[in-house]
Amino acid sequence: FLPSTVYTLCDPKLVERNEGKLYDLYVLSFQNFASSKVLPSLKGKKGVELLQELLKRWEGHKIMARWLSRVFHYLNRYYLPRKALPSLMEASHSVFHDLVYSEMNGDIMDAVLSLVDRERDGERIDKSLMKEVVHIYVEMGEGSMKYYVRDFEPGLLDSTSAYYSKKSQERIETTDYEAKVKECLIQEKARVSEYLEYKSLNRICEVCNSFLICCF
Repeated sequence: FLPSTVYTLCDPKLVERNEGKLYDLYVLSFQNFASSKVLPSLKGKKGVELLQELLKRWEGHKIMARWLSRVFHYLNRYYLPRKALPSLMEASHSVFHDLVYSEMNGDIMDAVLSLVDRERDGERIDKSLMKEVVHIYVEMGEGSMKYYVRDFEPGLLDSTSAYYSKKSQERIETTDYEAKVKECLIQEKARVSEYLEYKSLNRICEVCNSFLICCF
């Protein structure tokens, strides 16, 4: 019923009157769902619990976006290219970013970076969860790194700097110096490979070197 309704409302005879309304309706459906369902499910949660719920809600968002993009495919094919508007998928991801992620990013970053530091200290963490959560930053940008580079990486580098600044205050035997530096760099490279984005590798290594070589 819904696909035929969309097609009918987008009939060439009614194009100018209905296409814009349909696009607005599509975006509004995601805005309403994000505000009424997704945000309330995340607020109040911290740490791993927050990341698990975030991933669950993001996966649900993607399913909804794929389904509605097929329903509204006429807009994707004709209306949006003509108006130079973002694709339906991009529009839905922008809603998630603006209404959910932007609201919760502080808590999300705290949870992710806390787990990174805990792993640095030798604790076992759920790396699969971390990888999927970090990759949300890439998926929100439809494969581009804009959100990862702008919103995630600076916090990651600051946290890495703070961690190794603190570690540099610890005493270490001179004979262990070279081994300690190598061990830390190997671990950071493995961390990037396992659940961060490769783009961060060189910058993380630069941060590590600035403290490990100068201070250990």
